[in-house]
Amino acid sequence: MVHSGNDEDRRDQIEARLDDSGKETWDTIFHECIDELGRENSEPLQTLAHICLDRRASGNELACARLIDSCYERSHGDDENSGTAVVVQVCLDRLQSDDEVAWSVLQEFTFAQVIKKCELIIRSKISRNNPVITENGVAAEVYLRLDKAIRQNNSAMPRTAREYFGLAARNICWHINDLLRKPKNSQEESGVFADLAASTGVTTEVLKMDVWLKFWSAVSELPKEQREVFDLIWMNELTQYEAAKQMGIKRDRVKDLWREIKIKIAEECEEVLPHLGRLG
Repeated sequence: MVHSGNDEDRRDQIEARLDDSGKETWDTIFHECIDELGRENSEPLQTLAHICLDRRASGNELACARLIDSCYERSHGDDENSGTAVVVQVCLDRLQSDDEVAWSVLQEFTFAQVIKKCELIIRSKISRNNPVITENGVAAEVYLRLDKAIRQNNSAMPRTAREYFGLAARNICWHINDLLRKPKNSQEESGVFADLAASTGVTTEVLKMDVWLKFWSAVSELPKEQREVFDLIWMNELTQYEAAKQMGIKRDRVKDLWREIKIKIAEECEEVLPHLGRLG
């Protein structure tokens, strides 16, 4: 059990349990932290995140990989908390002191979301063959955009998870729209993730431009509050509960906004809905 206690006691307790590096022990610790988060106590999960990042900094990759995977797995269900927002905030806090590990973890969270979005689009049935566009190529370009926005422009550095989710969503959207508008013969991927592409058997399909342009046009025309809900839930894979927490509004309001979003997109491009995962 993860006890509240003081920070040092909690850290010692979690550290001792993590030394039993079995997956079952990890799952128990993570879910205890999520249970505390459901009781409005984010400190155990924050402590766990700090431990995982510290272990990666010392060369131990396992705990951090499990943390990312556990948050990502929960984001696909109906759970109230995935833990993503808390972990992202820990990374942002550490990034203020140029913590390289924190930046790498933020990249991995974002990369996972980009890959999911691009797979939904590129692997959909409403596409045509083009061997130069893959989800990995799109993800690589989004990574470069984010690196430039966050690392090279201090004024754009997000301070909160909400700001980060907004920045990530905008960069994903901008790059996909850029690809859609380019002539086919200039749609070349960067190859940054060529090895990953080879290992995952990446597709060679491309977006059907008119359909997806209608979709992104409908998204861009959403009112501000609806657009943020779309970015948090669909682009960043937060739960409705977490989206409401980030925005400081009631969960019922997020449910209403989400329903309105789906209606508006269906009115503009109904043929896309079956291919959009949790939006469909």
